[in-house]
Amino acid sequence: EYHEIVSKGMWHKQIDLGKGEMIVVHNPQLIVHFQPIVQAEPDFGAVREAQMRSKVVKRGIAATDFCGTPDHVVFLCHGIGPVCDLRSRSVVECVDDFRAIHLSLLRSHFKNGLESNKAHRIEFLPIHWHRALHGDATGVDRNIRRLTLPSISRLRHFTNETLLDILFYSSPVYCQTIAETIGNEINSLHKLFMSRNPNFKGSVSLSGHSLGSLILFDLLCHQNSPSAATPAPSQSFPQTHKELLTLEKALEQLNLTSFLSKFEAEEMDMDALMMCSEADIKDIGLPMGPRKKLLSHVSTNLFKLRLDGTIAARLSNDNMESLGSFLSTVTNVHVDFQQFDTGTGQPAVRYPQLDFQPHALFAMGSPIGMFLTVRGISELGEDFALPTCPGFINIFHPFDPVAYRVEPLINPDFNLKPILVPHYKGRKRLHLELRDSLGRMGQGLKDGIMKSVRLAIGSMQKFAESHWQKGQENLNEELEVENMTEQLIKEQEKPDEDSASVTSDVVDLDVGLGRLNGGKRIDFVLQERPLESFNDYLFAFQSHLCYWNNEDTVLLMMREIYDSMGVKSDSQLV
Repeated sequence: EYHEIVSKGMWHKQIDLGKGEMIVVHNPQLIVHFQPIVQAEPDFGAVREAQMRSKVVKRGIAATDFCGTPDHVVFLCHGIGPVCDLRSRSVVECVDDFRAIHLSLLRSHFKNGLESNKAHRIEFLPIHWHRALHGDATGVDRNIRRLTLPSISRLRHFTNETLLDILFYSSPVYCQTIAETIGNEINSLHKLFMSRNPNFKGSVSLSGHSLGSLILFDLLCHQNSPSAATPAPSQSFPQTHKELLTLEKALEQLNLTSFLSKFEAEEMDMDALMMCSEADIKDIGLPMGPRKKLLSHVSTNLFKLRLDGTIAARLSNDNMESLGSFLSTVTNVHVDFQQFDTGTGQPAVRYPQLDFQPHALFAMGSPIGMFLTVRGISELGEDFALPTCPGFINIFHPFDPVAYRVEPLINPDFNLKPILVPHYKGRKRLHLELRDSLGRMGQGLKDGIMKSVRLAIGSMQKFAESHWQKGQENLNEELEVENMTEQLIKEQEKPDEDSASVTSDVVDLDVGLGRLNGGKRIDFVLQERPLESFNDYLFAFQSHLCYWNNEDTVLLMMREIYDSMGVKSDSQLV
């Protein structure tokens, strides 16, 4: 009955539950439950009055919308830390706001698409990976907590929960855990979404904030090309690989067959061993010597198998997750590094393969450009493209201290400034228009003053020529006046970089800028708010967290997605 009320808009409907109870549905989130109040017996002669007690029930999903199958799906990945904004909200709560803003903009900016049934909605789903890294499975928080000093506890707790995620992603072991967690979570949510929406025929995009955008970028860089014949993830190993991974063979090579009965009593095989920690194997009854030999032998053979080109494509998601859990318990892990021509080694991480080909990657407040430069990559080149993802958009706030540009990495000679994202109300913010107007007025006033100065200097020069005698002193004075005039003219013609805008008014997005975004522009800068323009340092930290509830960001993503579907916004149709 709730579905019927929401789909038909039958708000404020009263539903009788019997025995005096009643429910009133006011909107998709607010439901009031009325219950009768049990009163004591009234005095003789008093009139009993029926009284009701109300209880407010709020549904957990904000902006519930039953408008059929969505047109597009976007997976949103958070950055460092367990919270995403200044209100200490999780990525799930922030994505709820993102979804609500999208539905509001859909009704206000895509009326024609809704009326013509060409646009329905875009589904935004959160990707949470911080819990898997800092949970009990890895034990990293316990180890860090033992090393943390007791002073300035709040600041140290903030550092351990947030800033250390950057170092964890640079670690070969924990980088593997992060990559597997995000890849498996995306595939799992995609599979669940498709099972609940069998009629969905749209495409899927990815979006990441801060470090999350870098992880998604690395993940997409390591996807197999569509032209490459990649075996299905569920395909099993060849027989030779299975033999190397059996528990019996490992014990035989180490002369530990006497302990085989202990493993058989616990019904353990190699897959179960990969999920066990050293403490679990100790509980089985293995002494320290055989225990260390077994862990070291299994980890060494697994890394040798990984070097085979077929292993990364043939490992199932369950095996990848078990392998990451197993490697985190090994005390002596051998780490392979990929050595590039520039000399910077990156950990050899096995990035999981996605079950779909993304339509685009939207990076918000992203440090991708900085990380690539630190890795020794000074230029990506115009031939660089993500193997399975044709679109890439880099969105950042002008005061965001973590955000970096990407376009100069594609072509170092490209000197256009970022594209200014239009305000969702259809114009520049008032303080930006005022600043541009004052800049033009100042330039005109400066030109008038310089013209007056040049005329005054010319008049003085003529006066000197007509009254002063010709001589060496007169010649020196003329040269000084000419030099002063030339210097003022050069200063007037020199562009003022401080007053120049940090954005570009170029509306032509297709400038042939490489293959990363199909030749289109990549860097897009948001408009700062009037209060933020007074002190950019004061609002720097807030600027890095503003994307989750920013209408301009949501509208830019909607336009990019719907443009690929041939659906234009109302302002584009005018």
